[in-house]
Amino acid sequence: MFVAAMNLCGVIDLIETDDVITEFKTSAQMMDSKEADQSLQLTIYSYAFEKLYQRPPRALKVIDFVKSKNLKLITLETRRAQANYQRLYGIASHVLKRISLKIYFPRTSFWRVGHDRSANHIHRFQGRGIADPHLKKIRQK
Repeated sequence: MFVAAMNLCGVIDLIETDDVITEFKTSAQMMDSKEADQSLQLTIYSYAFEKLYQRPPRALKVIDFVKSKNLKLITLETRRAQANYQRLYGIASHVLKRISLKIYFPRTSFWRVGHDRSANHIHRFQGRGIADPHLKKIRQK
């Protein structure tokens, strides 16, 4: 099994006072609840919140500004469980292994935040985020 530790860095749009993580999106098509439930970005935010505050977020909320003929504002709410973190770990391990084998080449420019946001609602996280002893081991084929 390939296990790689890596630093996890990012920006959470908003952490509300009641421990709800809010992600603001702008899209051409409406996001549905299944997409929110499977979003790796939201899983990473939830995981980072747990590492920072030693408790799970109450909820993960997506506010999606849909740019279509008729502008829409969609709000979706979801949560994460241990199985979501195991899925994230499995995907990250798979990608990291292939990067080390020079099968995948990461586009580091894609990982950067492209614009500034107001400092009063940015929550940055850093930590040893991928290889976590609390996650069950994922078998690699």
